[in-house]
Amino acid sequence: MRKFSFVASVTMLFAFVSAALAPAASAATKADNAKPDYGHIKVCKEQRNYNGDEYFKFKIYGDHYYKEFRVKGGECSDRYKVDKGKYTIYEYDKKRWTLYDISGDYNNRNVRERYADVRVRSGDNDKVTFYNRYHKDK
Repeated sequence: MRKFSFVASVTMLFAFVSAALAPAASAATKADNAKPDYGHIKVCKEQRNYNGDEYFKFKIYGDHYYKEFRVKGGECSDRYKVDKGKYTIYEYDKKRWTLYDISGDYNNRNVRERYADVRVRSGDNDKVTFYNRYHKDK
C-alpha cells in the first residue's frame, strides 16, 4: 500500500477546494460587473411667452409603476428610479397653455395626445422635455 505524505494530502485538498469554489467566484465576479435591472426617468418643462412661475402636472406609468408629479416651467423633475421596461410620460392639459413639442430619449411620441413612450434599459438615464406656449384667452 502506498503512503501519501502530509504535504501531498494538503496539496490535493487545496486543489479540490479551489476547483469546487471556482464557479462561485466566477459567478460573483460576473454579478459584480452586471448592469442594474433599473434605470431613471427625468421630465423637463420648457415654457414660451411667459416669465412667471408656472407648474405643470405629469404622470409616468408602466406595468407596475405609477407616479404623478409637478414640474416648474424651465426646470426638471427629480430622477425617478424605474425597473427596466416601457413607460408612458403624460402631461395633463393646462388652461392657456398649448403643448407644441416633445424631445429627448423617447421611442414614440404624440404631441396632440400629450405623451411620450420611453423604453428604459439597464442603467439608462432617460430625459424627456415637454414644450408649451402661453396664450391669453380671447
